[in-house]
Amino acid sequence: MLRLFSGNQPLVLLLGVPMMALYFLFHDWFGEPVSEQLDLGLWGSYDLKITFPLIHWLAVIILFLNASLLARFFNSNIFFEKNTFLAALFYLVFCSFFESYYQLGAILFSQTFLILTLTQLFRLEYNKDGRGSTFNTGFLLGLTLSLDPRTILLWPLLYLMVTRIRPFVLRESIIMTIGLIVPLIYVAIFQWYMYGGIILPKLDQTVGTQNHYFVLTLALYLIILLITALSVRDRMTKSSIRFRKNMHVLNLYLVFSLTLGVLPWVFFQQSEGFIFFVIYLALVAPFAELNPRVRWLFPFSFYLLLVLSFIRFFI
Repeated sequence: MLRLFSGNQPLVLLLGVPMMALYFLFHDWFGEPVSEQLDLGLWGSYDLKITFPLIHWLAVIILFLNASLLARFFNSNIFFEKNTFLAALFYLVFCSFFESYYQLGAILFSQTFLILTLTQLFRLEYNKDGRGSTFNTGFLLGLTLSLDPRTILLWPLLYLMVTRIRPFVLRESIIMTIGLIVPLIYVAIFQWYMYGGIILPKLDQTVGTQNHYFVLTLALYLIILLITALSVRDRMTKSSIRFRKNMHVLNLYLVFSLTLGVLPWVFFQQSEGFIFFVIYLALVAPFAELNPRVRWLFPFSFYLLLVLSFIRFFI
């Protein structure tokens, strides 16, 4: 499987569809019932009883879109000399441990806009005008915030990310802030019209809770992260300046995603926040797969995680 996705054939992405179908079938048969509410964060919740139970299968489309966007993001930023679709595979497998994977709603949509935010951010260049990209970056993050307000943790880090790519320009930072605020203004108008006031979600409101096998899953994530860190370090010593800047940006994203995962886990015993960490892990794990120093250790860890992603339904 790893060899197939490491090639330069875009059609290999279609193999993710039957894999997701198996995940969804196992979840429908053996997993927890899927919520009948379509949660769209600050945009409200909507009853799906009329079209339920098949409506949650539309999540497959969003997952496939997210996986495709991640693969395109990876290949567009010169991480490898050739195209590879490992990032898409890793995303589909690593995310399958979370309940929001099977729930059409705010978390999946916010992941879409978060990936698009990173895509716009990486379009910035050192010596070119960045007003358009910074506005788009802020606007897309604003849409992300409107779906999952917890992602506000990324807001201050976003300015640091920009300075890792190009010098600080006050005007561009103001433009990015305006772009971020615009979707929130629309949300406020929408809520005022629909509910007569501003309604904020509770901090502990999310999909799913911590399960009994999550500690093992998290341990495997951390093992893969350590293996990947060694591979990225080796590549950094002989890489371009642009690559090092890109990795500095992704490391700031890692800080955000771990914070978003650890805080709810500690205070509310909920593990769904780690699903944003999976985006980082899916983007950097391909370096471990193609590193001959860890060639046997990484596939072993990945296939162990892959097996666990299916047998967990029977645990």
